[in-house]
Amino acid sequence: MNSKVLQTLEKGYIRFDWSEYIHRVNLHTEHLITIVEMINNFKANRGAKELIIFRFQGIPAYVMIEKMDYPLILEWIKTEFIQRECYENCKMVVDLINYFKSKKNVRLKRNS
Repeated sequence: MNSKVLQTLEKGYIRFDWSEYIHRVNLHTEHLITIVEMINNFKANRGAKELIIFRFQGIPAYVMIEKMDYPLILEWIKTEFIQRECYENCKMVVDLINYFKSKKNVRLKRNS
């Protein structure tokens, strides 16, 4: 979901950065594929500055990813696919990484 939609649906929500919470949850391969498909769907949408990856159950807290961080999460997902031996899913991820490397205003490395 685009975060602009969230702002109209719910007031007073809590926003978490993906890089802090992605390692704390158990994401199945289907969840990772869904994240890749969401990024693919919103890659050309200039109005979508960030995407909601998931919502915590029972509280209005959402884990989001900024558009400039798409290559970072895609690299992380590619590593997860390789560890899980889901090589058939890597092509779309690699294609998206290459797409974003050709664009401006993206992070290719995380600032420490």
